[in-house]
Amino acid sequence: PAPPANPPAEIADMELKIRAKYGENCNLTSNQVCALMQYEFGGPESRAKHRIHATRTFSGGKRILGRNTPWEEGEKIAKELGTSSETVSNKMTDIGKPKVGFKALNYAVKESIGTVKIGVKISEKPKEEIKVKYSSKDGTAKAGADYTAVSGILEFGPNKPLEQDIEVSIIATAGHEPTEEFYVELLEEGKVGDFLFGRSNRVTIVVVDDDTPGELSFFQEQLEVPSSLSPQTIEAIVMRNRGTSGAISCQYSCEADSAMAGADFEAVEGELQFTDGQKSAMFSVTINAKARERNETFRIYLKEPKGTTFASTTDGGSESCIMTIILLAGKTDGTGMGEWTKHVQINWDQFSAGNANYKEQFISAIYPGGTPDGMKEASAMDWFMHILAVPWKLLFAIVPPADYAGGWVCFFCALAMVGFVTVIIGDMAELLGCVVGMKPAVTAITLVALGTSLPDTFASKTAAVMDEYADNSIGNVTGSNSVNVFLGLGLPWMICAIYWEFAVTCSSGDLWWETYPTIAPDYGTGIFVVKAGSLGVSVMTFCLCAVTCIGTLVARRFFIGGELGGPPALKWATAVFFVILWAVYIVVSILFSDE
Repeated sequence: PAPPANPPAEIADMELKIRAKYGENCNLTSNQVCALMQYEFGGPESRAKHRIHATRTFSGGKRILGRNTPWEEGEKIAKELGTSSETVSNKMTDIGKPKVGFKALNYAVKESIGTVKIGVKISEKPKEEIKVKYSSKDGTAKAGADYTAVSGILEFGPNKPLEQDIEVSIIATAGHEPTEEFYVELLEEGKVGDFLFGRSNRVTIVVVDDDTPGELSFFQEQLEVPSSLSPQTIEAIVMRNRGTSGAISCQYSCEADSAMAGADFEAVEGELQFTDGQKSAMFSVTINAKARERNETFRIYLKEPKGTTFASTTDGGSESCIMTIILLAGKTDGTGMGEWTKHVQINWDQFSAGNANYKEQFISAIYPGGTPDGMKEASAMDWFMHILAVPWKLLFAIVPPADYAGGWVCFFCALAMVGFVTVIIGDMAELLGCVVGMKPAVTAITLVALGTSLPDTFASKTAAVMDEYADNSIGNVTGSNSVNVFLGLGLPWMICAIYWEFAVTCSSGDLWWETYPTIAPDYGTGIFVVKAGSLGVSVMTFCLCAVTCIGTLVARRFFIGGELGGPPALKWATAVFFVILWAVYIVVSILFSDE
């Protein structure tokens, strides 16, 4: 795993904190440090990504989150290190002769620290003088180049302190270097058996380079290219600011927008490298010869920095750097197809790309996992869910991609599909309820509600497993309910109320008067009416259960320290209690509905 995309100085501080917290009793590898950085400092994935991942997983589609996220890897390592540190520390319970050992088995220091003091202590006052020899030993850090070699003798006695320090000078080198380490060992001096070593007779000193490699940004974030009937070459210049220490690199690539790769420009990708001290670098992008009727754009991205980061004040922030290329339209004679195309804003290159993406949607719908490669890794459950969902996948693949008309065609077609599926689910549930003798109100709060809540359930489950905090898991449910109540109910009711107020006029003897004879005398011209029935009892029950649920989460935070998880008995008890709340709501609503 890669470390978080923070400035180099922050990365160095984060590494020191990780090594101080987890590396006291063991020597951390660079991969372990990166995973623990993601665990301690990495941000959770968004609710939208969890929801999409859960839906695709449930239907056997292409996943957008890995089976093991960097945060999960870090969590696993943290638990393993916690167990190993306890095991090591228990070795200090030996009794008998005085024990001599290092105060900590690992030290992490910045290269600029100058001198590091390594503490050595003895467990108790010895009756006689004890001499302990020490000496440094090379690791990836070399004596004379990265630190000053040391050796000598420590003396412990009845009248000498229990703790002493070994001082080692760290040599600050020019240029950026990877994290290095060396060792200091304790050896017996004099009569063997005068004392025992503690947990270990070796300490590891990790030296973190805090030389600033600088940060990358484009020389200009926007470039306008005039239309031309011959190919053009533009230079994307990348600057290295606020430091030039060490060799660094990043990946670059192009992303089409209204300008399409192949038709308007030749997409490039690769690695951009900087040597120690190098201030700038560049790469070329070819603009194809073409008479354009309208301005078109594409973007050049810098991503995956190695040994550096991107300027946070530029487009893309610290995670990426973006340069926008604007291909200017050429002049037209004011007549003909070119002028018409300019006014109607048709981008035929993007239209062609949309056709290709349209085909890919159907291919993705056919394969479990979304691609032929994904099909090879699909599990038996993925195949089972894919077979069940294939008809629906093919149906939804009819929705055009976002390449047409700036995404508006996709938007309205998707809305139409959502409405179509909602009608189908509602009608099927009502028919099923009619067949088994369930009233419409009971059908709504059981079959329909349970079916529409499944995506939220799987999305919350995914967030609970992959995120460190409960925000996404609980926020996904509360946010979805808020949309259903305030928008899903409020918007249709508002539209109906406005329609009945201004577009409908009723009179005595018509169908509305016959349907609502008790209301009609008070509203002679008609009004939008929805009978509450047992809705009041159902809503009150829901509110009480919701308050109880949130109160339980608050209590868990106070007594257990978190809304989710915890000791097995408590987390299962909470789960069962929440299911009971749901059952109480269903039972009460059904009982009063029968009345």
